[in-house]
Amino acid sequence: MSRYIPESLRIFNRTHNRPTAAAKRERSAEAKARYDRLRKIEDMKLAKEMGVSLADMGAI
Repeated sequence: MSRYIPESLRIFNRTHNRPTAAAKRERSAEAKARYDRLRKIEDMKLAKEMGVSLADMGAI
């Protein structure tokens, strides 16, 4: 059973339920951290395949 929501309230929600700048920064920081972790894992795999240490590759 759905409730009736007036059109004016639907428009208000559509324009006011936007993420704040702080929330965007937080999500951006999380995405950057995830990317950095994945990049480090890829660097470790590549170093292992090549048989050298990460220090020799200059990744650290």
